[in-house]
Amino acid sequence: MPSQLSSVAPKEVAGGVVVVLVAVALVAFDYYQPSLPVAASIVLLAGVTAVSGLKPFGDTVAYHLLQAGAFAVYGLVVVVTEGLSVLPALFVVVGLVGVSNYAWKAARRGIWRTVGR
Repeated sequence: MPSQLSSVAPKEVAGGVVVVLVAVALVAFDYYQPSLPVAASIVLLAGVTAVSGLKPFGDTVAYHLLQAGAFAVYGLVVVVTEGLSVLPALFVVVGLVGVSNYAWKAARRGIWRTVGR
């Protein structure tokens, strides 16, 4: 199996950094005070976003499956800890649709295949 890390795309890694900076700013300015589970799921989501810059892994079915799962987990954690609202529920639904889509692609074509854009 070829290496899943041959280069780093700084602009795509920066996306994860931006998510972290926005989250830190929202907490620092007392705009948002997430619970510990929500904060952990935000860290997971930011980490997964940053991993998209690791090439060729960031273009694989495995990465897209991981990303969809991270969005579903974030939405689910927010729904469980803070109550049901539209945006977290949307993250759960879209994340689970993505997980089922990419799980199907992984089963049919292989988890390390690149996703066509």
